[in-house]
Amino acid sequence: MKLKRIFGIGLILCSFTTFSQSLFDKYADKEDVEVIEVSKKMFEMFSKIEATDTETQEFMQIAKKLTGLKIYTTQNRKIAEQMRADVSSYQKSASLQELVRVKDKTSNVKFFVREGKNADHFSELLMYVNSNSSQESVLLTLLGDISLKDLSVLAQKMKLPKEIAEIE
Repeated sequence: MKLKRIFGIGLILCSFTTFSQSLFDKYADKEDVEVIEVSKKMFEMFSKIEATDTETQEFMQIAKKLTGLKIYTTQNRKIAEQMRADVSSYQKSASLQELVRVKDKTSNVKFFVREGKNADHFSELLMYVNSNSSQESVLLTLLGDISLKDLSVLAQKMKLPKEIAEIE
């Protein structure tokens, strides 16, 4: 009985990750969407690179913990509205917690996370940026076992949107 319960919980957790990926993967095939996808295999390959400097070694240690990164960017208003609706729907269905919201003259940025192995780690980060000054929108999803400190390092090394580096 206990094994069935554990298995059921595992399936539910896996389905949220699968749901997010299938929900957002539709943007990869759209003509007006630029896509960056980094797979778990690529992060594993990063972590095997030999490095002598401390900064690179730190990045390699973090890369071992990641299982996926996807970034979708569009300037198409209709696609951006669909992204916004999908983010809102997914945030509710996957019980993501809002981490940070930044609104200024040029953009609205929202960060959501799914708690990881403890309160200091997350297993999923979802970021949505909607620019007010241009029509550009960015949807980012990062999966793995990562801390906020790790996220700040990744943002700097991988040249992720500047709002991520400012979280810490």
